[in-house]
Amino acid sequence: MSVELEKVVSFIFEKGTSLLLATLFFALYQHYISRIVSKFFDIYQKKSSAYERRINTFYRLFLNLFKYLGIAVYTYIILSIFGVPVTTLMAGAGILSIGIGLGAQSFFNDTITGFFIVLEKQFDVGDYIVLENVEGYVIAIGIRTTQIKSNDGVLTYVPNRKIGIVNNLSKSEMRISIDIPIYPDKSIFSIEEIIEDISTSKLPQHPEVKEKPSIQGLTLASDGNFYYRVTLRTRNANQTKTKAAFYQYYITGLISEGIIIPDTRWSPNIH
Repeated sequence: MSVELEKVVSFIFEKGTSLLLATLFFALYQHYISRIVSKFFDIYQKKSSAYERRINTFYRLFLNLFKYLGIAVYTYIILSIFGVPVTTLMAGAGILSIGIGLGAQSFFNDTITGFFIVLEKQFDVGDYIVLENVEGYVIAIGIRTTQIKSNDGVLTYVPNRKIGIVNNLSKSEMRISIDIPIYPDKSIFSIEEIIEDISTSKLPQHPEVKEKPSIQGLTLASDGNFYYRVTLRTRNANQTKTKAAFYQYYITGLISEGIIIPDTRWSPNIH
């Protein structure tokens, strides 16, 4: 075997071995880092009274952080194995370095914004939010992007640096007023008891409702009709579904008890 051929074989063996070891290390890192982070947050969740969504948000963020870190180190090692002067490229004034600099700046802005979103509790994983042109549930908050899934199933990736004004519809409860049309006759004396029984029996089926519905009593609307008003508080983004469910419970429950419901148009108020 000639000297030149020996050098080629030696070079391929040396670089191949280094590449194999680096790839093996990276694969093991990616495999175990998710387990380590998951184990850590499982232990933290058992010892902490923090909000579950909050813990899940930090878990996703740190998992993405360590994965990006692993990719960056792996890329640097691979380039170094093949003798690519990474430091020189990044420090140079060529077009490539400018592109890398702009990409690094965007990545840095996304990362900083992502951390501020989490630290300032603007929203957490699982919250329902409205951005300028995106609305839906937060699926994940990453180092670079935030994933939002709309009600029709569309998954949108929003760069963190693009997130400006946020309307978080999951941070506060909504008050629903249900106006049940009634006749002003002797049946009004039994309506409250019936509604009370319905509220007590149906409440366990609706964990989004924090407390038992409150009976406000008889009201006279501007249209001249009498209504029996019930109010309840529910988690935001649940009010439409909850309102429809309880309105149906009350109407069907009253009818089953022999209460005659006027045929009038009902306009629920949501505050």
